[in-house]
Amino acid sequence: MCKMPLKSIRFALYTIIVILVSIQLVSCEGSSGAGDEDAGQKKSSKNNKENKDAGNNGSEDAGDTEDAGSNEGEDAGADASGPPMPDPPRPCAEDPDSDRHPNSDVNQVTGTVVPDFGDVPEGGEFEGKPEEAGPYGVFTQKVKVPVLAGTLEAAGYKIQVTNGVLDGTVYAPSLDGGNTVADGPFPLIVLLPGHGLSYTGYATYSLHFASHGFAVLGVDTRSNLTTATHDKEAFEVVQCINWMEAGNNPVAGKLDMTKVAMAGHSKGGKVSFFAAALDPRIDLVIGWDPSNSGGPPCSIPVPMECNLFPVAPNCQAQDPGVLHYMHAETLVLGEPRDAMLNPDRHHNSIHFYRGAPSPASLVFFDAGHVAPMSSDAVIAINKRVQMAMLLSRFKGMTGLESYLPDQPEGRDYLENFDIVIRVENK
Repeated sequence: MCKMPLKSIRFALYTIIVILVSIQLVSCEGSSGAGDEDAGQKKSSKNNKENKDAGNNGSEDAGDTEDAGSNEGEDAGADASGPPMPDPPRPCAEDPDSDRHPNSDVNQVTGTVVPDFGDVPEGGEFEGKPEEAGPYGVFTQKVKVPVLAGTLEAAGYKIQVTNGVLDGTVYAPSLDGGNTVADGPFPLIVLLPGHGLSYTGYATYSLHFASHGFAVLGVDTRSNLTTATHDKEAFEVVQCINWMEAGNNPVAGKLDMTKVAMAGHSKGGKVSFFAAALDPRIDLVIGWDPSNSGGPPCSIPVPMECNLFPVAPNCQAQDPGVLHYMHAETLVLGEPRDAMLNPDRHHNSIHFYRGAPSPASLVFFDAGHVAPMSSDAVIAINKRVQMAMLLSRFKGMTGLESYLPDQPEGRDYLENFDIVIRVENK
């Protein structure tokens, strides 16, 4: 009898885990609300921020599929000249149960940013519940997002990508039951899935965002099960934003590119933060239990992959990551270590909050790594908190203080839930 190599056994086990999680998440799609209210805010294009290291090349970089066939490509931007890299944080395991209890090593201030939200309208008093569907119906259309071969130098990285195409879907507000896109301009949210999964499993969030007046691009970056390619995936996100801004898409002329957010789960959360370190157009990052792991869960070791491309501070590798390059506000909706899918303390979502510049907020749940897609209680709180933040930051709405973790009312409200371990902000 021949023996199966250990590496093959590990890969097979990991593949089984991914398949099981994928099956579990298939039923997690949500529904949107309908309505007839128009956003009505004045259309404006993104002004040039002081750093152009993220490659805001408009239609020249990612304008259409025909351009994506070029072998020469275009550079996505110039060298970044961010602030000096901070010292690595203190050891992560001061408290043997530090991912469940507050300690002095968590709420660190590693600088301050002022996100550029452009002209924020006076949105008036919010009515209703932010976790429920908003006043719009939702238009959806599948898209192919071109990736152009090129090089990006930013956040201390030199990143190269090859030509390709990414599968995605645009979700947009509609006033006629989803047949057409309503008049904008609408803020943009780019949504990324977890490792081995697809953005389609996160439709409950995409539909919810769009029902409240946000355009969403759900997209699958190019990756595989065993190799860390997070630098390339983050560069692909930059090109996705270029493509949405260029106008060759279903929401052409209806986006407010002064207001751009990222949202991602697990690996998608890590790549979302990575993209924000590369691209100053990104104003807010929402991480659903982001994982700082390089490859698959390190309980199934893949040599040399586990600690690659640290974005949050990695205390085991003594690498401070790249969060200090961000211009974005941070919202981490995280969970403790998950014995099967996210077991490593130094890869835990809490370090994205730890390393992010102020302003940053943390809501930490007593739940597992797939809870952002499988737990009704976690999904409802996620929708409540992130929508309150998006509506207040991007649309100028008031009356949402009870849901915001950076407000005393919001902290008190959230800490009343048994499933919430802690709420912090800096």
